Amino acid sequence: MLPDPPARLIAVDRPGYGQSSPHPAGSWLDHAQDLRCVMDHLQVERFHVVGVSGGGPLACACAYLMPERVIGLGLICPVPPHTAIRGTAGPLRTLVRLAPWLGVLLPIPRAVMFTPLADWLVFGDAPMADRAALTPERQAGLITCFREGLRASAAGAHHDALLYGRGLGFDLAVITVPTWLWQGDQDHLVPVEAARAYAGIPGSVIEIRPGAGHYALALGEGRALLTALLARTDPGVVADPG
Repeated sequence: MLPDPPARLIAVDRPGYGQSSPHPAGSWLDHAQDLRCVMDHLQVERFHVVGVSGGGPLACACAYLMPERVIGLGLICPVPPHTAIRGTAGPLRTLVRLAPWLGVLLPIPRAVMFTPLADWLVFGDAPMADRAALTPERQAGLITCFREGLRASAAGAHHDALLYGRGLGFDLAVITVPTWLWQGDQDHLVPVEAARAYAGIPGSVIEIRPGAGHYALALGEGRALLTALLARTDPGVVADPG
């Protein structure tokens, strides 16, 4: 997924995923502070931030918290703020509604993720708009990522679901970082009208891709979108918080 020309891509595990410790009391801004500590440790002063799908709110929190360091903000089919989720139908709204009980429910799909049924669980309802992008290689890579994220527990996924149903903790209108959002109009997970909530970021540019689904955009066009982000801003490091 490296852009052309290549950039240094730093991807971190959000709290509770992979080898990252859970942070059940943490907010989006707390998690953005964690990423600031990571970049301080790596001695990276300025960088781009990209939020894909569920990483959208955290990427925005980074831009809000570190405007002097974030060169550009890229949002790819991002989960929208909670106010936009409440006005939609589909799996995202269901996830938020069930969030208080997911601590009990999530161990079941987590267990399925480590069986041959994992493909069905993740891709079973993928629409035709995503099928071309879901090559066997990409499916296998995504399943590996999901298994790595859930290998210790489902604590991270549960915490994220709770956060999606709450306020961001900051005002999108205060973000001053140049922002681009890419969204497919056939996305079955993040409705296009919900993603438009990020128009609250001053000067943000929203590009709707006709015929593109969630996976088609994130997997099929990921490299091209990162390249576009770097071309529109100063060269730098790309930090991916999820």
